[in-house]
Amino acid sequence: MCEEGRENIAAFIKEGSDFLRGKMKKIKPLMPSEREKKRYLVLECISEQKFDFPELQSALTQAVRDYIGLLGEAGAGIFFLKNSFEMQNQRFIIKVRNNYVDELLGSLALLDNINGNRVIMRSIFCSGTLHKAKEKLINS
Repeated sequence: MCEEGRENIAAFIKEGSDFLRGKMKKIKPLMPSEREKKRYLVLECISEQKFDFPELQSALTQAVRDYIGLLGEAGAGIFFLKNSFEMQNQRFIIKVRNNYVDELLGSLALLDNINGNRVIMRSIFCSGTLHKAKEKLINS
């Protein structure tokens, strides 16, 4: 690095900038109408064998990838809520963008086995709020 460049950097640090002083303008929050809308799906895995969460997650991710592709999967913004998984009932919650709910359900319909065991993925409830989805997860 040349001497002139070092002097410029030293002057910049000495004088300080708005970034270094923490005086940068804050980014405005998005309006509710501009935010991505999401849906919470309560799903159940019906099978003779119980699966743990990573097995279900990888199988569902692969099913979605096979049905709508990698780009569609990225657009759907699928997020598995790990803390909602019930091992006993094999139920869990998935968050997905509202315009990809049908594609997700279609890919679940095509999923017929996990690790060689026959399964049926059943959609129990679809909600716009996590609170209602958790209520259906517990009550149904």
